[in-house]
Amino acid sequence: MGDVMGRPAERTAATIAKRTADRPAVTMAERPAVTIAERPAERTAEAITAAATLLAVPPALIRGLEPLAGGSTNDLFVFRCAGRAYVLRLVGAGAGSLANRAAERAAYEALRAWDITDELVALDSAGRRITVFHEGARTADPLDDADLAVALKLARRLHTVPLAPGPRFGLGAQVRRYERLAARSGLPAYPDLARRQAQTAELLAFLDGLGTPEVCCHGDLTCDNVLILPDGRAKLIDWEYAGWADPMLDVASYCLYSFFGRDRVGRALRLYLNREPAPKETARLYAHLAVASYGWALWAQCCIAAGAPATGDLSAYGGRTYAYGSAYAALI
Repeated sequence: MGDVMGRPAERTAATIAKRTADRPAVTMAERPAVTIAERPAERTAEAITAAATLLAVPPALIRGLEPLAGGSTNDLFVFRCAGRAYVLRLVGAGAGSLANRAAERAAYEALRAWDITDELVALDSAGRRITVFHEGARTADPLDDADLAVALKLARRLHTVPLAPGPRFGLGAQVRRYERLAARSGLPAYPDLARRQAQTAELLAFLDGLGTPEVCCHGDLTCDNVLILPDGRAKLIDWEYAGWADPMLDVASYCLYSFFGRDRVGRALRLYLNREPAPKETARLYAHLAVASYGWALWAQCCIAAGAPATGDLSAYGGRTYAYGSAYAALI
């Protein structure tokens, strides 16, 4: 990495592209199920109370509340009130302090008129949120080419909405924050952490040096956060990591969450750009993949340290994500 960082971005990107042809492909693995919260009876009672409070109605009007699959570090419930169906989010153990509620609200408000987000009904400072439930909707299938095109087209549309600058995602600041929290967690460090930390710092410097204009980004763009409605429209949900950043952050997030191999990463980039990528664009995406995988792996440790279960899917997700990024870092 060190011999690459001092060169102009165009030459660096060309070098990266040439090297990738001689590297073994990063294999696609099954995407993780990172459900960490159980839903005992008291959690259901809490959900009914929260729904009634956020809607300012008596608890008796909250009907048919049931757990909803799809939450990662949060608990989701579907319910009805006054003839309408809604989704309630309760923040799960360990995740609440890592999200930015102000940025989440700002994203919803800024994009309200653009038919990109789900329909926000209520959001409080604790992260409890109610949105409209869409009957018959489904999340995107990462292995389906048509769904991949829908997701990346929606991301491109988001990134081109003319908005006044809002809260920054701050990729470098996020990574450094997770490094500090993970170091204090008492959990075993990931393998070869010092080298990976130094490598990530170089990649962040490389990305900063490109001077890519920042746009409104989702920040956690995954197949599970792309909702495809029965009428064919698509919406992005769960904006708790939203902020202004290099738009390639969202493309990397989508690829990372589903552990795409290099061929599918390339397809995703072509679909996003609607053309063949330039070498420097591939370099940006690879750099973001390496940095994001490192950051999300540390994020998993931060969640565990803050109260999420230390065993099971979240712990496995962290290790697997960390290893995935190492493969893309090796391409640079």
